[in-house]
Amino acid sequence: MKVVGLENRSIALEKYPCVHAAYYANYECEHHPNLLECPDVLLYYDGEGYALPVRDGGPSVVYIKYCPWCATKL
Repeated sequence: MKVVGLENRSIALEKYPCVHAAYYANYECEHHPNLLECPDVLLYYDGEGYALPVRDGGPSVVYIKYCPWCATKL
């Protein structure tokens, strides 16, 4: 499967549970060094697991076990 934007950034799809995790967990923001401060981050990976940022003004996240787009186990 060809995913626009992943090949250009040399992201190896086989290292991720699904293409959505690969795409969204590798988001880069030039304005926010701390990705949890970026309003455009949809999925966050911290080495412990995948999480959804909580927009409460702090670094809160909610860890998830399944991809919100395709339901693949993360």
